[in-house]
Amino acid sequence: MNLAKKYKQLFEGKTRSNDSKLLNESVDKYFPIIKVDKLINNKGLINVEKTGPKELTMTFKSKVNTTWDWLDIINHLYGDDDQKGGLVDKKDFSNTKQIGDNVIIVNFRKSSSTSQSSTGVEVTGHDSNEEDTIEFEGFINDMSWTATKEYMRDGAIFTSVYDENEKDLQEKDENAYDDVITAINDYMEKEGIEDLVSEE
Repeated sequence: MNLAKKYKQLFEGKTRSNDSKLLNESVDKYFPIIKVDKLINNKGLINVEKTGPKELTMTFKSKVNTTWDWLDIINHLYGDDDQKGGLVDKKDFSNTKQIGDNVIIVNFRKSSSTSQSSTGVEVTGHDSNEEDTIEFEGFINDMSWTATKEYMRDGAIFTSVYDENEKDLQEKDENAYDDVITAINDYMEKEGIEDLVSEE
């Protein structure tokens, strides 16, 4: 099991969306489970709260050892490398984020019955902090992916999509790549996200 890779994968995840129709089924489901979980409480849990429609925030007594305790919690939540045996079902889980020294935020996916397209592609969030790029993330048939939409000065637009193993999805499966591109375009239209205009 590659713990370093899992740590990087889970803690670098960013889920940003202002979709008003996000469901809180997973938050309601896992709030009481995490609150009384023995392993997590033994790590010094002092509070669990619902901080968003698909987000739970866990606060611990003090700084938690990054090398071991954080990974114990992640593995306990997420399961093994095949995402089996974790506290949270794969179909419900999105990612975790570390905030400061003693806070873990657990993000959940939207209900698969309402958020996935007919092609099995789901866009779970985006980040447009950069002036010339928009980043997206999501799932395709339960495999996570990330995408970067780059806007060039000459007006060209390039979208790169990578699977959960950081492999170029366009080279791996062009049909899956096309489905992700379609889902991103639909997501942008639904969220009112406009393409960026690069200045000369």
